[in-house]
Amino acid sequence: MDLNYRNVQNLCARVDCAVERPTIDLSEAAWFEPYAVMYIGMFLRHHNRLGKFFVVNHPTSTAAKDYLDRQNFWRRFNFTSDPDDESILRLHPETSFNDIVDLQSTEYQAEQVGDQMRLLLSRNRVAVAIDEVTIAVTELVQNFVEHADEGLAAMMTQYYPEPVPSAVDS
Repeated sequence: MDLNYRNVQNLCARVDCAVERPTIDLSEAAWFEPYAVMYIGMFLRHHNRLGKFFVVNHPTSTAAKDYLDRQNFWRRFNFTSDPDDESILRLHPETSFNDIVDLQSTEYQAEQVGDQMRLLLSRNRVAVAIDEVTIAVTELVQNFVEHADEGLAAMMTQYYPEPVPSAVDS
């Protein structure tokens, strides 16, 4: 099973949250779209904050397990009873785009994320108006820092380069 933005909501909707320790079964997941990782993670983080903790069955696929490990999935989304665990606030992604970035309500968070976005866009020579994208991302993060009731959030950046035209398209 591939988990993506079209089916991840159904996976979470089937979880029986009425039991003491609900189970989310990821054992059949062979591939994760980054959005699906965020959706499941925020679902778990939300319920954990309310005192509901889950059993999460790991994927049997090595590639799927490796991807979740690279995204710090098991630590990032706070699978413990201590939501103030400082370690989840400072996880650094190991890939470039398609990263999950933890946001914390701190004074310089917006500028730090904006600077990281500018560096990623420049380093990867993405054909966008880098200054405009950086300003937009910085503003979004600043809005979180100023207005969010929670002290921790996550955001995800994704980059989809245009496909190279094939000989059939010519």
